Amino acid sequence: MEQWLINSLIEKGILSADGVGRGARMNRCPSCRKIIIVGLDDDMCAGVARCDPTPLGLWGEVAALLDGLTTYDLAWRARRYELDRRESLNVTWRPAGQCEGFDVLADHRCGRAPQGATASQIKRKPRPAALPDEPPF
Repeated sequence: MEQWLINSLIEKGILSADGVGRGARMNRCPSCRKIIIVGLDDDMCAGVARCDPTPLGLWGEVAALLDGLTTYDLAWRARRYELDRRESLNVTWRPAGQCEGFDVLADHRCGRAPQGATASQIKRKPRPAALPDEPPF
């Protein structure tokens, strides 16, 4: 991407200076080189979220919060994955690992193994079957 375009996207708030946008994507931690998920955590006044990719269950989220880590919802929205910071009402009304449509991830901390992992709750819509090139008659 050309520099003038990058500068324009940064000025408009579409892209951050380090190349991170609203859509979450896989990347490597610059310190420990482990795979993490990176993205802006809101549409306005966002911070950069760097999360371990392992979905947490209820007790995993409790352990992460007690360790002082921030937790995030990872959900499929508008043809991309997005991270949203979890607030106390999210934790209460939408418990980690118990609701379909989103996963709960914790902040990445180098050297810390994710605890309380659970199966992913994100269900993408199945793709329609491909139509044959030849009609069946």
